[in-house]
Amino acid sequence: MRRPSSSAPWRGAVPADRESTGRLRAGIALTFTAVAAVALSASAGWWPTPHAASSLVEARDTAGRTWCGRQVEPAGGGLSLETSGRTVSLPPAVVAELRPVTGC
Repeated sequence: MRRPSSSAPWRGAVPADRESTGRLRAGIALTFTAVAAVALSASAGWWPTPHAASSLVEARDTAGRTWCGRQVEPAGGGLSLETSGRTVSLPPAVVAELRPVTGC
């Protein structure tokens, strides 16, 4: 059997023992667990809430007028807001800004 020369790059290398192999496997498993936990927390943070449909928004048109209310299903497209008991409908061409608000 031929022995490696003294200039071989693996000279002095220690063969992997069971403890090192176990630590490597545990580290890989922990890495996958951490990635899964981050993915789960990210998806939980972006999950829609049941109150999203009743949230308040403020809309501004191109003329500078603003309305604040709860967004409702539009009858013919565009944007519809329920404000003070009446529904305001805005066509998409005149909506300049739409932002969520905590109160009107």
